[in-house]
Amino acid sequence: MVVPHEDSSPSVIPQTDSGTFQHVFTPKHPGNFDDYFVLDSVLGRGSFGTIYKAKAKDGDEHFHLDSAAEALEHETWRAVKTVSSETTPKRFEAEVRVQKQLDHPNVAKLFEVFQDKVKYYLVLELCTGGELFAKVVDAGGAFSETTCCIYMRQLLAAVNYLHGHRVAHRDIKPENLLLQSKAEDAPLKLIDFGCARTFAPGEAMATSLGTPMYLAPEVLQRQYGAKCDVWSCGVIMYVLLCGSPPFLAPDEQALLQLIQVGTFEFDEDDWEDISSHATELISEMLTLDPTARPEAGAVLDRAWFVDHPREAKGSLPKDFATRIRAFVASSQFKKIALSLAAQLSRDQDIKEMQDTFIALDENGDGMLTYAEIIEGMKSHGISVPDDFAEVLSTVDTDGSGAIDYTEFIASTLSRKQYLREEVLWNIFRTFDLDGDGKIQQQEFEQVVTLSDHDDIIRMFQEADISKDGQIDFSEFCGVMRETSMPNI
Repeated sequence: MVVPHEDSSPSVIPQTDSGTFQHVFTPKHPGNFDDYFVLDSVLGRGSFGTIYKAKAKDGDEHFHLDSAAEALEHETWRAVKTVSSETTPKRFEAEVRVQKQLDHPNVAKLFEVFQDKVKYYLVLELCTGGELFAKVVDAGGAFSETTCCIYMRQLLAAVNYLHGHRVAHRDIKPENLLLQSKAEDAPLKLIDFGCARTFAPGEAMATSLGTPMYLAPEVLQRQYGAKCDVWSCGVIMYVLLCGSPPFLAPDEQALLQLIQVGTFEFDEDDWEDISSHATELISEMLTLDPTARPEAGAVLDRAWFVDHPREAKGSLPKDFATRIRAFVASSQFKKIALSLAAQLSRDQDIKEMQDTFIALDENGDGMLTYAEIIEGMKSHGISVPDDFAEVLSTVDTDGSGAIDYTEFIASTLSRKQYLREEVLWNIFRTFDLDGDGKIQQQEFEQVVTLSDHDDIIRMFQEADISKDGQIDFSEFCGVMRETSMPNI
């Protein structure tokens, strides 16, 4: 039986075994936000805050830029969500607690957090491609099934990942579906975790929130589970294919009544050219009884997705095994720094490996089994060393039993990618919480989640070449340039 529970967000960061670390690098900076970023234009406003485009104040004294083009390439832009620290601190802290643990190519990244006497600041991945629905308008008001499937697969993969990590989004709607860039094949990003919360198995949520048009009927009854997100995805798919929502009413009260009844139609004029597999799938996602509604992962296995297989994208580099071994041979400090590099890298800079991760992730759960990786190597004509399964187990730096998105990208980054000056500086600045140009051991401890304090001391001392109890940018770059493997 599902038991209603007070709507709070329990801690979800587990303790780690010796030698492993959590991929949660979202520091709460003690410094002043204005010392690190310059706010630019307003991107949007909502009931819980304002979103700005912001430019990072990079450490220009560390770089040697020969042209205006290099300077432009060097710039780091972010989205920044500001919220009044007086009115919504509890809600803001819950949003941070949820989003900082997420690690999926279709979920917008949270990089860092600031707070002053007036506001909280969430520093987020900047998505420049606009809302998905703007692309629908450009397409004439509705997508073809092929195009719709591309985005629904990404959305449901993100939702499947969230639910697998016991997170319900609870506000999936068009405004929260952005395209990462203006590129034609830019990935979809699920944003805004202000309504999200973690949940325990069998636990019901009771707070009625979200956007009326996309609310599941059980949310209105104040006893619901994560499948409310699947309902919202069903409404999204309906709109993408015909250009109008399944429930229309003259006012909000009438709309909510229609949703509670759960009756909708596929008007022949709008749906005559749409396949039965598509309408069947929408009907399943909009099943009134949530216990009969499929999970997000099960939706991805339905016939409609089989009818529209993913276009082959991404490829494993021929030196894939060498890159993995180089990562494994790195110091623990460097592995942590490479994990940060993976999270801080722009999508366009890691697109090939991002596409490869998605292609290898057959079930869309945001995790790769060793078998999936080895099968992928074989399909790309890459020989698999006899000990490679054992090698892959050491890539699993958080001890989860599988390779997650950050681990895969971190272990496959080329030296050219992670030794870019702006990448190195962004990693360094994440550790340098007070902005004094030095990483102190206490700062390192605040950023890295480890269960064994002795491990933290040992890792820090690995990088403290001068043995003066602190790591400057030059020392940090030296550690990152070290390699016990051939250049890759």
